[in-house]
Amino acid sequence: MSAPLPENQLAQIRTALFEGQQIYAIKLYREAMPGAGLAEAKKAIEELEQEMRRTEPEKFVDVDSQQTPTPRYRWPWFVLAAFLLAILLAIAWMRHEVQRVREIRDANTPRTN
Repeated sequence: MSAPLPENQLAQIRTALFEGQQIYAIKLYREAMPGAGLAEAKKAIEELEQEMRRTEPEKFVDVDSQQTPTPRYRWPWFVLAAFLLAILLAIAWMRHEVQRVREIRDANTPRTN
């Protein structure tokens, strides 16, 4: 690193690196050092991370070991069930109406002997 970073910003950068957020650490570095370019910031952060991994490897969060639970979307199943229920109710209603119309038609049909 070319110039020393303020202690509070260095602490934020170290925390970001411990949590595996290298891009965020680079952003913090560039905010702390306004004249720093992206390549310079990346190199400085990588050097800092290597030094930290040598001196404090136990503080790093193992990103791969943290399993994020897969989201289980239940609402589409409820929508599907409601849609199927609506179709079944529509079919039952139509069968009832067809039967009612047949009964009315049969009642009004003149009987021939």
